[in-house]
Amino acid sequence: GQQVEFGNGRMVEKGTQITLTAVANEGYRFLGWYFYNEQQVETLISEDATHTFTVEQNLYVFAKFAQKEMYRFIAYPSDTGYITENGQQVEFGNGRMVEKGTQITLTANAKEQEYRFVGWYLSSDQNESLISAEATYTFTVNENMYVYAKFERTETGN
Repeated sequence: GQQVEFGNGRMVEKGTQITLTAVANEGYRFLGWYFYNEQQVETLISEDATHTFTVEQNLYVFAKFAQKEMYRFIAYPSDTGYITENGQQVEFGNGRMVEKGTQITLTANAKEQEYRFVGWYLSSDQNESLISAEATYTFTVNENMYVYAKFERTETGN
């Protein structure tokens, strides 16, 4: 389809089938298709971005969007390890913005045999807390997050 501006609407014959597709701009998410009922109350028609309906009366239909809640996610390895995400080595730099509720699965990998993974730590306000001792861990981003992987030298690495 093509983008359509309805302006003041248009007249269609009763029984006409219309398919509309809502496309959210970057940084926004689609909430649903709505119409105003006889009492001028917003009523949800569909949460599907593409919706087909049959016009049986005068109808004012509109798409609602909401700004996505975005948070910065940063993950750092130490000098003795690296991080993979979906099998790909990743460098986070200054982090990336991700939508609230996004799940990210990272794996910490030691660069050399004499090092072993200790844990994933969350850093906040100069404090650190262990959040997982599993090398592969899934984070759910619901706030700005700064996590890092810690490694230590093994006994055989002396």
